[in-house]
Amino acid sequence: MTIDSLLVEEARRWIDERESALAEHPPRELWNEYAAGRLGEEEDRLQEHLVSCRRCSDLLLSLGRRERTVERAKAWLEAALESRKGTPERYLLAARAAAFVAEALPPGAAPPADLRDLQARAHAEVGNALRLLARFREAEAAFGTAMARAGADVAPETLAHLLNLSGSLAIDRRDFAEADQRLRLSVQLYERLGDRYRALDVFLRRGLVAANQENHELAIHHNCRVFDRLAPDRDARLAYISLYNSVCALMQIGAFEPAASLFEQGKPFFESHASEIEKVKIRWNEARAALGLGRFRQAEELFRKVRLDFERLELPCYVAYAGLDLAEICLREGRFVELRALAAEILGVFSSIGVQREALAALVFLEQAARRERVTLDLVRAAVREVEALEASGSLNGAAREGAEP
Repeated sequence: MTIDSLLVEEARRWIDERESALAEHPPRELWNEYAAGRLGEEEDRLQEHLVSCRRCSDLLLSLGRRERTVERAKAWLEAALESRKGTPERYLLAARAAAFVAEALPPGAAPPADLRDLQARAHAEVGNALRLLARFREAEAAFGTAMARAGADVAPETLAHLLNLSGSLAIDRRDFAEADQRLRLSVQLYERLGDRYRALDVFLRRGLVAANQENHELAIHHNCRVFDRLAPDRDARLAYISLYNSVCALMQIGAFEPAASLFEQGKPFFESHASEIEKVKIRWNEARAALGLGRFRQAEELFRKVRLDFERLELPCYVAYAGLDLAEICLREGRFVELRALAAEILGVFSSIGVQREALAALVFLEQAARRERVTLDLVRAAVREVEALEASGSLNGAAREGAEP
């Protein structure tokens, strides 16, 4: 029997044993996909993930399929952390596996404090995966379970970790005051622990909070503070995120000239540290900077390339989103036939995913105005603002936020 089939068989065994293994289990909704027998639909994704995390696969096999050990739970937790780089669905599957195994450990498998810490971290990864899927109510329940498992004597590093991840959930839920409080406490804990890198990592999220509150000057301050404390050659990923988010904030306050200059000067650095999706978003923001500077031909060429790239990455919402920027150019140049087609396409995409009423109303209004050739720049920009709010709330799944996130 192959590694893949053995591990899929084990996942199925968890379904059969869930009632006896979880005498005191977290909220049942955390396991509803398993309970509903839907794991079969996820088998291909499960296999693909486990092959990509060969070290975890080998460890799990070596432990024996029916052995419940701390090492097995830790291996699944490592697999979940590795899965953050992939799709949220695979991440959730691995995180749930980690939580399930941790909950199923027999008494005495580890010192009580260590066991609670392991369970708390596993449930926190479940919550974070659910956050990325915009399943916020379930994510909040998972983080509640994580805090309950951690207990009053939680280790400071675990508490800092939980505050960090739950702070990201608060950002996505648009509860910015709560987000900033959680993140501030997380930064302070990491600084007291002497963990400079993680403290700066969390501080970047405070920049995202400021940006989402439209306090772009404070966002620039937070991001520059992080960048100034980094060694770009050693902390390249954080340096990339802080610099990129600073450029995004400059564009939000209309400082297109310095933003375009930074994009041009920093292109080699950006390209070497950005993910595939982030590279497309960098080009998208280059196009927006060109548009802000009135370089319409350059902007249009970039917008069209960006839309093709989003289409290649199978992100239809972002194809439509970038179409709104292209619509502004069509309006400025009086190309109403193309504008009508774009408005109809954009409305069709966002209608199909059931977006919030305010955003849909703005897009319907834009489409109707386009059909009558009565579109104004204010109408286009109102639609852009509504879709930006959708992205910030997590409603456009499967891609990075407007600001990069560590």
